[in-house]
Amino acid sequence: MSSAVDNSVLDQLHVALGGDTSVLRRVIDSYFAGLPARLDALRAAGMDLGLLSRAAHGLASPSATLGVRAVAEPCLALERALDEGKPTNEFITEHLATIEAAIDPASAALRDWLESHSTTAA
Repeated sequence: MSSAVDNSVLDQLHVALGGDTSVLRRVIDSYFAGLPARLDALRAAGMDLGLLSRAAHGLASPSATLGVRAVAEPCLALERALDEGKPTNEFITEHLATIEAAIDPASAALRDWLESHSTTAA
């Protein structure tokens, strides 16, 4: 993966919001605000496959909406594997680690996009 965030998704969302960066900033801020709880839900699910699937979906959906592929893709792969059958503990552990490792680079990429599209001082 070349980038943690697909900027074309953010660009399209920006256009859909009428080019209003302040609205997109609020959406991204909401994403950041929800990250700790969504990550906690993944961690707390342990090996409860139903909880883990719901937690993975709960993080994949807003991540995909914002083009945060580095988070959405491993979440979706985990969710798919859980829905198709019982994945190995190694598979689960590997995907959770991938998701955790993607958070900081993805957050930085979202902030960089916002900074590059700011038209007024915050």
